[in-house]
Amino acid sequence: MLAGGGRVHLTRLQFDSIQKRWVGRSSAGADVAMAEQGLIAMDLLRGQAVYLSELAPARYAHTPYLGVRWPLGEDASAAGRLLRVGDQCYDKGVGLHGRCRVTYRLDGKYAWFEATAGLDPSAGSKGRARLAVFVDGKEHPLGEGKERTAQDPPLPVLLDVRDARELTLVVDFGSLGDVQACVNWGGARLLK
Repeated sequence: MLAGGGRVHLTRLQFDSIQKRWVGRSSAGADVAMAEQGLIAMDLLRGQAVYLSELAPARYAHTPYLGVRWPLGEDASAAGRLLRVGDQCYDKGVGLHGRCRVTYRLDGKYAWFEATAGLDPSAGSKGRARLAVFVDGKEHPLGEGKERTAQDPPLPVLLDVRDARELTLVVDFGSLGDVQACVNWGGARLLK
């Protein structure tokens, strides 16, 4: 992400410490050079980190409430909006709507799972849900297993998944059923 708000996809990037600038090549093949302060954020793709939205889920199950079905949001909320958690927007991650669970195969390839989870503030202020992560069937409740609301701060998630075969994200109904129960997992990724 560039200081002016633009985005560029690069296949190569390095810092020139003598001239204090970033130099590289865009995915379109153009040579790129920018001032040190011109680059404000960077996501490494297909490196040591693999985002869940780049993987095909092994299973996705949603339990409709009054017949309304919600899809798995990949790099978007379940409602197709920006992936927001608290006051942050994320380019990468997954969006789920209560009650659902999505499972990814890990096959022992990763060491850590990390994300920032919370109810989507753009879905409304009445949202409530319970969140958990299962690693090979062992539950790791988030937020001490308590119901989360749209007013609660985002939950940082960091779980050891070394030698794990599967990772499952779960969003369960809160006290208001599925009302505004959009939960986003911002930056949800596996680290090698």
